[in-house]
Amino acid sequence: MQTRFLFCRKLNLLHDCSIAKRTKVDFSNPLNVVSKGPGGRPRPWTPIPGLKRPKYYDTGGTRNAILPDFVQQGVYTGDPEPTLSVHLPRKSGRCKHTGKIVIRHKGGGGWRRIYRVVDFKRSILNHEGIVERIEYDPNRSGYVALVRYPTLDDTLQYILAPQGLAPGNKVVSVRHREPKDFLIGCSMPLKWIPDRSEIFNIELVPGAGAKFVRAAGTTATLLNKGETRAGYAHIKLPSKETRLIPLDCCATIGQVSNIFRKVICWGKAGIRRKFGERPEVRGISMNPVNHAHGGGTGKKKAHWGGAVSWKGRYRAHGQKTKREWRRRLPRFMQMVVEDRLRYVRGPRGRLRKRDCYKRWLAVQERRKEKMVGVPDKKYWHHA
Repeated sequence: MQTRFLFCRKLNLLHDCSIAKRTKVDFSNPLNVVSKGPGGRPRPWTPIPGLKRPKYYDTGGTRNAILPDFVQQGVYTGDPEPTLSVHLPRKSGRCKHTGKIVIRHKGGGGWRRIYRVVDFKRSILNHEGIVERIEYDPNRSGYVALVRYPTLDDTLQYILAPQGLAPGNKVVSVRHREPKDFLIGCSMPLKWIPDRSEIFNIELVPGAGAKFVRAAGTTATLLNKGETRAGYAHIKLPSKETRLIPLDCCATIGQVSNIFRKVICWGKAGIRRKFGERPEVRGISMNPVNHAHGGGTGKKKAHWGGAVSWKGRYRAHGQKTKREWRRRLPRFMQMVVEDRLRYVRGPRGRLRKRDCYKRWLAVQERRKEKMVGVPDKKYWHHA
């Protein structure tokens, strides 16, 4: 009896302990029915529409996980349309001839083996399509939409889904005629899109397919048409870079879907392995035979004093690898009005902004000054 009393007394002391009270989770509060944070205390969590936390398990894969809620978003996660999907070979990052590793940290996984063929050109013109469903595509960050065209014998097409597009909505793509509606998901040339509109899926060359603003949650702003330069639209990209694009290039109205993608945390490395990613090992922790940063006794800094190469392929520490003739201002960079803010080596390592368009205008002005009073047959390179 005395032993049993002491055992019960010990349990009461543990129950009255302040540490036990601090780590105890109040399951009546729905905000606390989530994974725990440091010290076993529940991590505060404000529910976001379209995201979810896993069931309350104290494991490494669920402690910090924030997952997409496809049921709440209405996103289809089943098999894709067979006529619009292609099976891809495995990507191991190796050369197909020698078998040596060419791209590190790649290999394995099976979630990206089926590729959905997305029509970035919006090749079906002047026909109204009905959105069948919004699908999850593991090969890209945004969602895709399966569109059916009743006037073309129910032809199916995958397009990049904008935010807010739902099954049953109608989309249309035009190129040579003025559009009637300016709805989300409609594709048309830039010359017919109103100023200050949010657009994505932007072409760089007319008819070549969209190249810009295709990542999840991104959007660009159409600043003006023909004011900065005749025949070109002035567009502000998500990187804050402003650029000139021909007015005949097509773009889609809206914003790319899956806007909360940056908030998603898969929780454990095993999920990333299913996407075909392998672990990354720092070069500083390797041996000298494996990496240029390897070797040494204890912890060390990474090779101060010059650029080093990894197996004669890659340069490190900011060494410029591009050839001089490729560093010149290419033709497509002349369309950049205001460059994005980037780290460029300058006086005292300051952060300075490169302005390619102003440099190009200065070159044109100097050429015009040289041409004053000079006959064309003696001065052949015109401005």
